[in-house]
Amino acid sequence: MSRHEIYSRINKRVEDMMKKGLLDEAKLYYCYRNLNSLQTIGYKEIFEFLSLEKNCLNETIEKIKTNTRRYAKRQLTWYKKDSSVTWFNPKEKEKILNFILKIVGNTGFEPVTPCL
Repeated sequence: MSRHEIYSRINKRVEDMMKKGLLDEAKLYYCYRNLNSLQTIGYKEIFEFLSLEKNCLNETIEKIKTNTRRYAKRQLTWYKKDSSVTWFNPKEKEKILNFILKIVGNTGFEPVTPCL
């Protein structure tokens, strides 16, 4: 996908996460904010927002979007170096399925023969 489309999807996903209660969820885990498992994009920015009363929530949301886009950029850079990676557009479902079947065969998709 184009960078614009990827970034647009990231922005929408962050907005959806906020609508579905990421802030309230982070408040529940705030007392555990120093745990390694909570040092992830999203929680980290919200914990900072909760600890610094002067922050604006909209700025925090934009920071989550920015950090997520940076992470996606690093992932793309990493995977582009790997010649074994095959790229698909998510809308190419038939092409993706055919690729999977070509690589792994039809294992797991065959009908089960009754024992009796």
